[in-house]
Amino acid sequence: MAKDAKFERNFPSELQEKLQKTPLYKECLLLDIMSGEVFPAFRNNKIDFYHKGGRLFEFDGNEFTTHVKYASVLHGYGEYYIKENLLGYGNVRLIRDFKEGYTRIKENCSLYSGLEASEVARIYTESSFSKEPLKIVASQKSDAIELKEEEKPHNQSFPKFDQNVVVLDIEVSLKSLDRDWKDEIPDEGKKGKIRTQLDILDLLLFNKSERCLQFFEAKHYNHAYIQENKEGKHPELLAQLERYNKQIAERRKDILEAYRVYTRTARELFDYLKDLPDPEVLKEDVVLLIFGFDGEQKRRLDKMLLKSGNLNGVYYRSIGDISTQTAADVWNNIKLGE
Repeated sequence: MAKDAKFERNFPSELQEKLQKTPLYKECLLLDIMSGEVFPAFRNNKIDFYHKGGRLFEFDGNEFTTHVKYASVLHGYGEYYIKENLLGYGNVRLIRDFKEGYTRIKENCSLYSGLEASEVARIYTESSFSKEPLKIVASQKSDAIELKEEEKPHNQSFPKFDQNVVVLDIEVSLKSLDRDWKDEIPDEGKKGKIRTQLDILDLLLFNKSERCLQFFEAKHYNHAYIQENKEGKHPELLAQLERYNKQIAERRKDILEAYRVYTRTARELFDYLKDLPDPEVLKEDVVLLIFGFDGEQKRRLDKMLLKSGNLNGVYYRSIGDISTQTAADVWNNIKLGE
């Protein structure tokens, strides 16, 4: 796709109908979307599905695609190792389709996610725009009853009935560049490494009552851009934020219109989202979201970025432990460096 292509978020009804007919969507993805386990993101005539920091699947109207490392799954074999002599047996084989290997594909997807992506995923898992109320999810999964608090599995995120601030989109390229699957795995898949450096914004939050959109660029405390150089400066970080702000300024009208199409598409595809409003406002400046630090590191962070004046004029939000945060937590207490 050309770099100057119009920014679009369009997944038309004919593609929605094709998606809804697939067994993988009907029997696997949809329930995980409703619970927040999987995050759907509309692109231009495509839809991406994310899970715990990785792009689980892409659907273009004809077929699903995933990374080859995610789909290297043996049917009926639950171990993380295999002896060579087992490969010749008929009961050990590669999966025949994505639906058959869905659970293990999800596991592989989460294992290959980078540190920043997997941590940011906690926010969109908790606050996805596509979450369905608990009583509906529970009834579809268990045939009956709304789960009591003590019956909920530990470490499982459940939807809230009233979420005013939601994650509307993730991994957004404002230049409308399609992401290649070769860029999906971070640095040979090593846990904690960052993916190829692309112009991709991590989060787009939507305040439904204000009908307002806000982009966030997430950085872990240990990210090279957060750590100061020998001169005590952060040139790469500031250049990146300036570049994003310029792209938003140049494409603001297109971006806002694209996300009006996005919310309309969400209402069409998910019948429980009829009350999802259209955005009317797009904030101009990207907010820097810094996370992954303890008390001592917070003091160093304040000295590096705030007391030094390196964040003057930059909107930021710092959260030490992001694991329990919702989109509303991130939205609140945004500050301006001065």
